[in-house]
Amino acid sequence: MSDIPCKPLDVPARLARALVSLDGVSVGDAFGERFFGPHERVQPWVEQRMLPRAPWTYTDDTEMTLSLVQVWATERTCAWWCAARHLDSFEEALWCTVAGFGDRDTTCAIVGGIVALSAGRSSIPAPWLSAREPLRRRV
Repeated sequence: MSDIPCKPLDVPARLARALVSLDGVSVGDAFGERFFGPHERVQPWVEQRMLPRAPWTYTDDTEMTLSLVQVWATERTCAWWCAARHLDSFEEALWCTVAGFGDRDTTCAIVGGIVALSAGRSSIPAPWLSAREPLRRRV
């Protein structure tokens, strides 16, 4: 198991950056949403750079981003960090994640999916695959 602590030391700075990004996503989303409509109606507004009237309502794109920031800002911070630190080692990523306490099955599931995509299926230890109950695949 790695000696690297689970949470990075600059969590407040990373959260601040995530919130700035959230502002950018939400304003961009709400701005763009105001230009949905027939091309012949909205294109003159774009060409004249007419600022839409308030309020600008954001969409499901912002709702998804809000969810991600909320997850990142709570106990799942460890999961994202562990995945990023161990993208080439499924085993190290999961040991790092499970050491972070919290909702261990959810955080390990998130990290397992990310790292398996990054490092490939062969990165999952064979004994771990055989220890997991068989999947009931529908596809």
